Amino acid sequence: MARILILIILAWALYQIIRRIGKSTDSNNKPGENPEQKKEENPEENIVQCAHCGCFVPETQSQLKNNKISCNNPECQTLANQENQHGD
Repeated sequence: MARILILIILAWALYQIIRRIGKSTDSNNKPGENPEQKKEENPEENIVQCAHCGCFVPETQSQLKNNKISCNNPECQTLANQENQHGD
């Protein structure tokens, strides 16, 4: 009976050691940093609608030409350039 109890305690200790080593090898987390806090570091971004295709994209991935928002889609870029040439 004592042998079984000792084996259970050793297995639990080994499990705890392996679990801590696994957490410490995660190079993305600093010591004491909660992984959930990392998600909150990214600020929310405004979503805008492309004037040409109507798709919604983050504001950082859009361009403003002739007071119209266009996405990074090559077709929308050529349409924006054509409107820019005709608008002059």
